[in-house]
Amino acid sequence: MKQYTTTLLLLVLATTCAASPPKAIADDVFTKKKIVDVMRRVRDYQLAHPWRETDRNWIRATYYTGVMGLYRATKDPEILAQARRWAEKHKWAEGSEREKANKKTCGQTYLELHFIDPKSANIDKIRAYVDSRIQQIRNGESPTKGWYYCDTLYVGPPTIAMLGKATGEQKYYDYLNKVYWDVTDHLFDKKYGLFYRDSKYFNAKTKNGKKVFWSRGNGWVIGGIPRILEYLPRDNERYDDYIKLLKTMAAAIAKQQGDDGLWRSNLDDPDQYPNPETSGTAFFCYAMAWGINHGVLDRKRFLPVVTKAWEGLVRHVHPDGKLGFVQPVGADPKPATKQMTHEYAMGLFLLAGEQMVKLVESGAVPSSSSRAAGRIKVFARNGGWCWFQDPRAIIHNGKLVVGSVSGSGSEAGDVRASAYDLNTNTDLGTFVLHRKLQSDDHNTPAFYVRPDGRILAMYAYHSSPAHYYRICEPNDPTRWGKEQSFKHPHHITYMNLYRHPPDDTLYNFYRDTRGTYCPASLISKDHGQTWQTGGQLIAHGLKGRHRPYPRYAADSKWIYISFTEAHPQEYRDGCGIYFARFGQGKFYRANGTLIKDLSRDGPLRPGEAERIFTGDADHSSWTSSIVTDAEGRIYIAYSVRRSRSDHRFRYACWDGKRWHDHPVAFAGAGLYPRAYDYTGLITIDPTQPGRVYFATNVDPTHGTCNTSGKHEMYEATSADLGKTWRFTPVTRDSPATNMRPICVVGKRHVAVLWMRGRYSTYVDYDTDIVGFIRRR
Repeated sequence: MKQYTTTLLLLVLATTCAASPPKAIADDVFTKKKIVDVMRRVRDYQLAHPWRETDRNWIRATYYTGVMGLYRATKDPEILAQARRWAEKHKWAEGSEREKANKKTCGQTYLELHFIDPKSANIDKIRAYVDSRIQQIRNGESPTKGWYYCDTLYVGPPTIAMLGKATGEQKYYDYLNKVYWDVTDHLFDKKYGLFYRDSKYFNAKTKNGKKVFWSRGNGWVIGGIPRILEYLPRDNERYDDYIKLLKTMAAAIAKQQGDDGLWRSNLDDPDQYPNPETSGTAFFCYAMAWGINHGVLDRKRFLPVVTKAWEGLVRHVHPDGKLGFVQPVGADPKPATKQMTHEYAMGLFLLAGEQMVKLVESGAVPSSSSRAAGRIKVFARNGGWCWFQDPRAIIHNGKLVVGSVSGSGSEAGDVRASAYDLNTNTDLGTFVLHRKLQSDDHNTPAFYVRPDGRILAMYAYHSSPAHYYRICEPNDPTRWGKEQSFKHPHHITYMNLYRHPPDDTLYNFYRDTRGTYCPASLISKDHGQTWQTGGQLIAHGLKGRHRPYPRYAADSKWIYISFTEAHPQEYRDGCGIYFARFGQGKFYRANGTLIKDLSRDGPLRPGEAERIFTGDADHSSWTSSIVTDAEGRIYIAYSVRRSRSDHRFRYACWDGKRWHDHPVAFAGAGLYPRAYDYTGLITIDPTQPGRVYFATNVDPTHGTCNTSGKHEMYEATSADLGKTWRFTPVTRDSPATNMRPICVVGKRHVAVLWMRGRYSTYVDYDTDIVGFIRRR
């Protein structure tokens, strides 16, 4: 799907977020109760905030088409009474506006009330008005007078079709087909499968050289088709033409859906106004869901489009029921903001909700409880971690072992290992490896599975003269041996355990905290029983004291390293991302070219490694994840700071011949002001490197505020080495922060884990390690 380019408008919109984040809504948006609840909330808001209380024009009438949809979904007599009171208030008269097509919109609700109870409804006036129009046409007036714009195909034709159904008179169907297809022949572009709003836009172009296909304009058209087909006899000569048009438009529109589930104001040029737009989206969701429910549209193809659209719409419903990001009344694409709403869009949302209820009732849409959000479990309570120790969790012998450091309460500072049996879905308990070491997430243990089935756990203070380690009993992470330690010549932090089979060496990569401040290593030839110094691994190559930050991965041939030359908040020129392979004491480029010999030439400097991303004063990066696959491809995910409130996630891939580097998503602001480069982070799934998980506190596609104000977890997938991405929310509207995901791979399971809770600083946090398990 399309990634939308950043413009100045995005920065403006990002600053318009409410100071207080909206109250969270329920995670599960795919149950009838939750759908109806949000529909009622939207209806109640609009009832309390009418646009113009006395109007009976297309705006109010469009809202009431949705009110009738809410009644059909609930059978609530009060909803029906609301619509009847409105009709009676205006004496069942046609609309008050001048446009001939628009005057018919009120008739849709009058006629729907008639079909429910003919005795209590009065369709005489709307019938008389339409009859007068038919007579004027017979007297020589153009059938499409006043119908020069595509909006008319929603406001007028359904009323005419309904009159045909209510009276059984063929003249209404003839009138309908004449005006409808005359307008369509004039404004429909067969090449694009979309409608121009009117003739002024036939040759119009945006600043980007794209055509102008107004999103809501096409929404008026596709949204009107189901409302015609509900009442048009199946044997009508044009029935199949309406079906064909619905299919054609749905296919064209689906291609332009944003990764957040919503469409932009201009279908051909989403970058013209990259903010989401909900009125067009509501139309598309309604029409496509109706098509699925009635067997017109292919469920397999369009159901993912519809469910993403509904999720996107619900995200933009405020706690009080106001639907945001509604483009104002107009005739062409325009920007919208979180606070912008309008009455007609509320009606469209209610129509979409009615069809979503039907989809759920038919069993077509599984509830979110069967999705990732419903599978989230707590695997380690009161635990947190930093992201420069690995593996922080492992799967061995069907058991998940999660390392963490307690951040609050009486357990603060405990270094712990929590175990979970994946085969029996049993929590095996949490075991303290070192009590009250230090309340600091940098002290998280790293794990290594030895050939004898025992697990090695290694940990240290944030700055410590020694590292500590314990080894469990064979295949039993609930019983741990006595703590041992190894003294270092300098203070250290960050444990990273990776074995390199070609030289039969287990490495503990760490950072020297009182000497070079750079990555170094210990080595063990007996799988962690004893250790010896391995020396400095990387040098920053800069003036002064700087701290390179590495991430590691390993396979049977190599250890892979992605790293920065410094801490991004300490290096004003901006950190880049660098890469090297390491094996048998030597560094290599991705293509296998030798860079240098560590023992002979000294530690690796950034300028000698492969540069993946070039940092500068306005773009400073931090590495987050690195994995490889069986074909020898290498994948690196990282963040780039553009400002303290604007970070981006990026993804680089070595395809065997060259590097590809692409943006993934907006990463939002840092976790807290003092550490503004701490993002929610991104991780790559080793079993499918085209899949990543990340946490952000903004909408990932365009950077505007989300509804919770918290970091939410997303899954993103790419089939083209990161060039384009499709997003799926894993959490939504959370009451707490989600952050720092990892993927843990076992023989039969994959665990996707992250921190969830309050995170104030790296020494003040109250988080759990949560996640979900899936089969490989």
